[in-house]
Amino acid sequence: MSFSRRGVFLGLTIWFCVSCGSRSSQRQSARKELRLAVTRGSIGYLPAFVAGPIGCFQKEGLAVRIEETEGTPKSMIALLAGTVDAVAGGYLQLLDLVSQGRPMRAFLLMQRFPGFVAIVSPRASGRIQKLEDLRGAKVGVASAGSESYRILSYMLRKRGMRPEDVSAISLGPSVTQAPSLERGLVDVLLAQGVTISFLEQRNANLRILFDTRTPETTITALGVEAMPESVLLSLESWLKSDPITARHLARATRCAMTWIQDHTPEQIRNVLPDSCRSPNAAADVEAIQATKHMLSADGRMTPELHEAAVRISGVASRANLDHAYTNEFLDP
Repeated sequence: MSFSRRGVFLGLTIWFCVSCGSRSSQRQSARKELRLAVTRGSIGYLPAFVAGPIGCFQKEGLAVRIEETEGTPKSMIALLAGTVDAVAGGYLQLLDLVSQGRPMRAFLLMQRFPGFVAIVSPRASGRIQKLEDLRGAKVGVASAGSESYRILSYMLRKRGMRPEDVSAISLGPSVTQAPSLERGLVDVLLAQGVTISFLEQRNANLRILFDTRTPETTITALGVEAMPESVLLSLESWLKSDPITARHLARATRCAMTWIQDHTPEQIRNVLPDSCRSPNAAADVEAIQATKHMLSADGRMTPELHEAAVRISGVASRANLDHAYTNEFLDP
């Protein structure tokens, strides 16, 4: 090859590499930015926390910024204020807002069991042996209006009691609730996720008033085999204006749900952010294993699941509730 031809070849090679690099950079910068609110440290939203580290968001062309909040009520406020695009939140709270006329919809089901366990404090186990003994008791929940509070209210109503018959104490999410139960600051705790396994490891023979982590225990407690807990949701205006992004977000979350089922709890824990991992790795692994069994197989809501949630939510009005969910953003 002559010097001139060699120079032309070299120039074309450099141009090709620069051009490819430029196109690659453009593809990366073209990833759709999206803000997703999720409750800090809650493995009830496991797929949302996993989807980024394992590449599901990137595969769908999304650059997702997760905004961790103190609970679904705070996430909903952020959504209504326009500071996030979508929320990984609780379905019971969504129903309450929709019944009030808020134009919001769930578009993917993550967890199909509530996952809450009512645990009695060792210091109160002598006087609290059944739900009817809760009158006048202090009961720890994540926050007023949270999923745990709504499950508690339903259980009280079933026994002819009112939510006002107990003192509901807001403790926030995650394992930080455990000391309040162990020290007797609350008589009963509506625990979820790693808080359950953490307490069971530290305290032998804990009294359980009800459990909603399996079909068998859920039907005993709530009268239904399953009930939608965690969902992806957003404003109807966003779903209508950006349906492609909504579909990509749903597809990425389903990608994460499949990955979770194909991997061990230890592998799942390794990709979680620090906020979702406690110092007790064994408790984390046990909680992740329980959560795996509660995840939806396909992300689809059904009329039966929706109706179960409506009945348990205790919303004052059923107006607009038929529009609380959609499966239109899910692949067949």
